[in-house]
Order: sequence, then structure tokens, then C-alpha cells
Amino acid sequence: LRTHQKGVELVLDCLASLPITLLGDPGRVRQILVNLVGNAIKFTERGEVVVEVKRAENRGRTADRQAGQENSQPPLGDCLLEFIVRDTGIGIPADTLPSIFDPFSQAESSTTRLYGGTGLGLAISKNLVDRMGGCIWVESAYGEGSAFHFILPFRSPATAQTLAEHLEQQDVSSLTGMEVLVVDDNATSRRILMDMLTAWRLQPTDPLNGAAAL
Repeated sequence: LRTHQKGVELVLDCLASLPITLLGDPGRVRQILVNLVGNAIKFTERGEVVVEVKRAENRGRTADRQAGQENSQPPLGDCLLEFIVRDTGIGIPADTLPSIFDPFSQAESSTTRLYGGTGLGLAISKNLVDRMGGCIWVESAYGEGSAFHFILPFRSPATAQTLAEHLEQQDVSSLTGMEVLVVDDNATSRRILMDMLTAWRLQPTDPLNGAAAL
């Protein structure tokens, strides 16, 4: 509702190669995402907020050290997922990045006056990620938006399937090869729709803009 009221796009980018089912703590994952997405929406007046989920690369700890945000333990688990909450908002000054996850920390005093809040959301998120054996860090430049990353370990059930594998077992013959025109005024949404429809074996076309679609 808040993104709609502000005219900001909220987009989920979740690859078909990810497992459909994992063992973990959905309540705490949800709490972390609500905190990060809520912040991203608050500090973004135009553009988009994108939530991306992908298999983690072995770079979370390195990024943590570079940003001065060391965690107590590396992530452990047979399936590591990286969540990224990316926005086109106000960004974070470089000198405040090392303390951004501290309780009651804000990027600057004017941020508190303009946007409100206590800064506890990021501290709580970091605490939850640490306790779940993961790591969290941020990449940002003032005036150019932010990208909050966190990696969490999950366990894969013996019968775990990816979306792509699941689709292999479905009767989607009626969809195979069907031509689809993808029209959206947001480039990120178009890319995600193209990937999704391709995974479903359709043949999507991206006209790039509304005029070309017409």
C-alpha cells in the first residue's frame, strides 16, 4: 500500500532455479525482510524497491569485513540463500556505513527529523541474522540508493525440488511455445516477467515501452 501511495514499484525477483521447499525459520526471515523492505520504502521517494533471492556466493564474510560489519560466525547449512533488498532511495553516507547496524543509529540527524524512526530495525535484523548463523552487510552511496544483503543457511528436504524441476513434471503442453507480449513501465518488472514466462516454456516478447507495444 505504501509503495502504491508513493508511486514506487515493489518487485520480487526469485529465480526458477531455487528450491520450492526449505527447512528454516519463516517467522524470523519474514521479520528481517519486513524491517529491510520497510526501511527501503520509507527512504525511497521515486523509482523501485527490489527484493532478490538467489543462491549465495562465498563472498558474504568478505563483504562484511570490508564494510566493518564483522559477524560472530560464518553461515552454516547445506543450502545458502542470499536475500538482497535494493532501492533507489536517498542512500547512506560512507562515513556512517560502519555503524549503520548499531542500535538507535541513523545515517544523519536530519534523517530522523525527516523520516522518523529509531534505527532499531537494522539492529534487530542484524541480531536475528547473526543468531541464525548468517551474515548481513550493506552497499550504498549517498544519493544513489542502497542494497542490503543477508545470507542465511537452510536445510534442503530429501524431496526438495526447484521450480524448474517441478514444472518438468506438470502438463504444460498447452502453454509451450505460446507467444506472450510483456508490457510494463518498469524495466525490472519486465525482466522478471520475461524470466518467469521463459521458465514456463512460453515465448515472451519485451517491446521495451508502451508505444512500441501498441
